[in-house]
Amino acid sequence: MIKIKLKEISDILNGKLICKKKDYNKYILNISINSKDIKNKCLFIAYKGKNFDSYIFLDEAINNKVVAIIIDKLYFKKYIPQILVNNVNDSLMKLSIWIKNKINPFIVAITGSSGKTTIKELVSFVLIKNKYNVVYTYKNNNNYIGVLLTLFRLKYNTKYLILEIGASRKYEIFNIVNLINPNLILINNLYISHIKYFKNFNNICSSKGEIFYSNYKNLKIILNYDNNDWNNWKFLNVNKNKFPIFYSLNKCSNNSDFYINNLFYNNFYTFNIITPIGKKYIKLNKKILFGNIPYIYNLIASVSILINLGLKLNEISYVNKFNGVNGRLFPYFIEKKNIILIDDSYNANIKSTINSINILNNFNKEYFKILIIGNINELGIKEVFYHKFIGLYINKFLKIDYILSIGNLTKNILNYNKNNSIYLDSINKILYKLISIIKKTDKKKKVILVKGSRSNKLENIVNKILNKYEYYK
Repeated sequence: MIKIKLKEISDILNGKLICKKKDYNKYILNISINSKDIKNKCLFIAYKGKNFDSYIFLDEAINNKVVAIIIDKLYFKKYIPQILVNNVNDSLMKLSIWIKNKINPFIVAITGSSGKTTIKELVSFVLIKNKYNVVYTYKNNNNYIGVLLTLFRLKYNTKYLILEIGASRKYEIFNIVNLINPNLILINNLYISHIKYFKNFNNICSSKGEIFYSNYKNLKIILNYDNNDWNNWKFLNVNKNKFPIFYSLNKCSNNSDFYINNLFYNNFYTFNIITPIGKKYIKLNKKILFGNIPYIYNLIASVSILINLGLKLNEISYVNKFNGVNGRLFPYFIEKKNIILIDDSYNANIKSTINSINILNNFNKEYFKILIIGNINELGIKEVFYHKFIGLYINKFLKIDYILSIGNLTKNILNYNKNNSIYLDSINKILYKLISIIKKTDKKKKVILVKGSRSNKLENIVNKILNKYEYYK
């Protein structure tokens, strides 16, 4: 964060600074809305959430050595510099946008149903390797508050701000984009996700289309040619006379600006990526598993962004060194037990689940294939139908040797795979059963896929397995 005096912050917010005169010029270096996360020279904003009011955590924040607080009602228990405002939530927004406008970085906004985090991480990785000053979304803090907190991390030398933007409801993306006004936007794909709140697929498409409402005059638009809703989006008033840049897996007549050819797999993927400034040979490492076509889409999307930021072909070579993102089809190799553990526990929608199970199925007959699956959430009134669909898909088209499931909805998956599956109601029971299977198949190679929605906390299973066995990444 840039260094700002307390008096300056009060003026930006039109607040009332209540403190001793000597504290007017105290510098703020960090801002937090979490009383447990107080860093050096930190300002605490008593943010009000839907189900909480951070005002009640002021004592903890002060005990953790905050420099000052922003509040909408005075704090009397002990002396602490405080800025009194009418609305603390608006203050969080106003201050973060003031910082953004002062730094004026080039802003890239990435949305889509899947792959947002991987693209954001890959683009940022390559930029940093090329010595550009970059700030990017931490983990997947991609909602309204997450974006505002990311803006606080901007520094005077920040050239690029790479933002991941998610949504589970209408107008979430619109509200974010209206604040940040990105210079370049990318929509990676459209799948059924958060359908509980969006109600139907058309609303999902409309929600992703809210990202077009940036006020930046020369907005660059990048879309997946193989998966988009441009036939409807192009009629939005905001898109009048705008023409997207397209990427795809293969050349689609003359419509794809970025695509690949000569895709080949022999322990690792190789291919040429074709761009408007020439082609580049790509050699991925073995962490990108056979069949992980979604990752290749994410890579093409990332290169599309990087080239449009002005990078040269030699500068994008760092994509070869990117190892992927933990929790997103990330493999661990447990050599002593001949196990490959694929951690895809971060989140799930229907399409990503099918993709992941297909990758598991792609392993040859030498491997004993184990699927650990949790609920796929936010599917609304069709949640049972979709889980049954996955169960039927596995039964009809795949060869999975054993399925361990947790979460009531997964019982619908097991109904179609009763001879090689078990439902268990705790992570520890899953682990014990898995250890038993590993012992019984000791002489055989094994591959284990862990997949489910975030709320299942399946990363705990991954961590328990890794704690039990020696592994390398």
